[in-house]
Amino acid sequence: MNQNKAVVQGISILNWIVYVFVGLNLVFYSDYAIADLQFKLISTLAVVMISTYVSWLFINPSAGILLLQFWIFNSIFFVLAPIAVISNPSSWFVNSSLDQGTKIQAFYLIMGALLISFIGSQSRVKLTNRPQLGFLIDIKRYKFFFISYVILFVVLIIFGQQFIANSLVDYSSGRAISPVSPMESGLMRAFLVAIPMIFLLCILRLGNRISPATKIVVSFISLTILFIFANPLGNSRQTFLLAFLPIVFASISGNFVLGRLIAFLIFLVTIFGQPVSYAITHSAQNFRLLGFEGVFNSFSFKPSQILTGGDFDSFGMFATGLTHLGPQNFNIPFSQFFGVVFYWVPRSLWPGKPQDTAVEIATLASFRFQNLSAPWLLELLANGGLVLVLLGAFLIPRALKKFDLFSNNHDFKFLLTYLLIGSEFILLRGSLLQASGVVIFGLVLSRFLVKKNQ
Repeated sequence: MNQNKAVVQGISILNWIVYVFVGLNLVFYSDYAIADLQFKLISTLAVVMISTYVSWLFINPSAGILLLQFWIFNSIFFVLAPIAVISNPSSWFVNSSLDQGTKIQAFYLIMGALLISFIGSQSRVKLTNRPQLGFLIDIKRYKFFFISYVILFVVLIIFGQQFIANSLVDYSSGRAISPVSPMESGLMRAFLVAIPMIFLLCILRLGNRISPATKIVVSFISLTILFIFANPLGNSRQTFLLAFLPIVFASISGNFVLGRLIAFLIFLVTIFGQPVSYAITHSAQNFRLLGFEGVFNSFSFKPSQILTGGDFDSFGMFATGLTHLGPQNFNIPFSQFFGVVFYWVPRSLWPGKPQDTAVEIATLASFRFQNLSAPWLLELLANGGLVLVLLGAFLIPRALKKFDLFSNNHDFKFLLTYLLIGSEFILLRGSLLQASGVVIFGLVLSRFLVKKNQ
């Protein structure tokens, strides 16, 4: 026990050192000097405080992985990335379209929102003493749905070769593949990615309730389907992580040390794995244009270059939204959230169905390229203005903390927990309308596969 505690403390200290080193490097050793002493002071304070708080969450056994991931995301996308964008020239058009005063104003507002999130994270949550209703996986439903899904997959193999082929191509254009058939829709892709992931989570949860042979067959088929529809080379990195990260965390369920180690690796890979991921997903284009060496020449591990790129546009998009959103641009409060909840409704039946929040903001800002993110703060801003930003900043971490503390004594809670763990980063980065499909499908399927334990 003492050895495990020492390992986790070591991970926590290492996380603090790496974060502070990167953060202070961005503040004081930028490509060009920032004369604003107030900005340097506040950004330095933000780096030290958030790194200390995240490191404390690492060693705190009562801090769940959902709350920890929430703060890891914010520490990168809403602290390090803004400092990098303000302190360094950026060629990414979202950042370069903003003046320095707007960037600093947006940064200060984010710091205020994160301070409120800290209060929400530390607020005491009250759990009811009522016994929780147990939901256990129904083996008969599970087998029936698995067989039905395999039949559907075979049908797609036979009649949907074009769809299968397109799921494996390189995303060198910087945007999702244009639909080539009804099955290419986001609805169908969410369906195909969510279901095998839930099947695998069920296998991990069922344990001795099913035979080893069944485990092997279901695992092999489910993993094969996942690699086809959510492979890291031909599909978006977010979909790949959303499909496989729940399986990783569920596999080490109950192992505190491994859980914290993976959380630290998520922090490192989110920043320093981005150049590798980008080079892989653009490898075909780089190889055609630059030859074999071009694939490797695209690597750059300098934080000031990584954090000012398109994959970290959350700050730039929030600042853009802060500039362009106003009372004249709000049709119906919460209209974007309505689009998320009813995302499965075809636009032919709902002509006024909202677009992704990022697309709406990009249109207002006259951006030609619209494959952008809309982080959680921007989603709140677009749906209810600054009031909802401040309210959501308090309630979201509080809700995550409460969910982390719920007893994990029944199967539905297990499935929902790891579904959210895998999808949390993509939901926080947004747009919600684009990111929520797999989560909603996973939630519905999980509820279908379980029955009340009387």
